[in-house]
Amino acid sequence: MPIKIKYLQLITKQLSGQITEKEYQMLQKWLSKSPLNQVLFADQENIWQSFHNKNMNVSA
Repeated sequence: MPIKIKYLQLITKQLSGQITEKEYQMLQKWLSKSPLNQVLFADQENIWQSFHNKNMNVSA
């Protein structure tokens, strides 16, 4: 099942620190619906961290 764009946007906002309280609640509700959603979030978080760490190493 593909992840909806809306949830990818919420995940991105969460990881970038730009999520509103309402959006945060929507994301939490989605995460609580399925363990698969939690895995998808963790995967996106790992990608985000890898990208961030790579960029930090390049600029150093």
